[in-house]
Amino acid sequence: MKTITLIPTILAITLQLTVNSQTTTNKINNVSVDKINLHVVQQSKKSASYKVLPILGAVKKQAKVLEVTTTFSFNELILKAEELTNQAKMVKEHALKLNDDNKIMQLEIATELQQQALIYQIKASEISFQNTLSEFAFNKLEFLQLLNSVPQLKDVITNCNNKHNDAERNLKLAKEMRQEAYNMPSLAGTLGTMSNAEEKEYLALQKQNQAIEQLKTIVLNSLGLKQLDVCIK
Repeated sequence: MKTITLIPTILAITLQLTVNSQTTTNKINNVSVDKINLHVVQQSKKSASYKVLPILGAVKKQAKVLEVTTTFSFNELILKAEELTNQAKMVKEHALKLNDDNKIMQLEIATELQQQALIYQIKASEISFQNTLSEFAFNKLEFLQLLNSVPQLKDVITNCNNKHNDAERNLKLAKEMRQEAYNMPSLAGTLGTMSNAEEKEYLALQKQNQAIEQLKTIVLNSLGLKQLDVCIK
């Protein structure tokens, strides 16, 4: 019964890949992205529209991929990647039960589906980076405004500046890692390096937010003391 169920699906996938291979060869297309709410740190703050950066470098020489012409959000790209990964797993499991040339063909299809899943994940990571840059720039304005509002205590200013400088260093490292990612010889290598960059981006936002929260606390305490002085007078 499993074989009967899988064959129509596999034939459909094969047909889809045949059509795609005729229209797209060794090329990763741009994706237009609409209304993104991404990072856990920034989900409650804002959404924006971005055009995903093109895949560059040696990665363009990898397997044929689906032509993407639709507008996708970050979450939609992730769901599409999961869908393709599951399809690849299903086809591979079925192929392992075969013994003829059809096994080779089905394994090639499974590999192609997995490559396409990686493409969607890479594009989602590009959105993550663009959103992080926007978030960091927005937060930096808030940080500088608060810095000008706090009492000019040397130790406090130094501590907060050090935290924000640390955040900027992590973001710079993330940018360098992403440039390195595009020079990786495989899609899996590109995605792996991008995932490492995302960790640095998350750390950058985390440290930046810590500096901001510290300044906010100092400002509020300062306002509270002023109000207390007024009441006493």
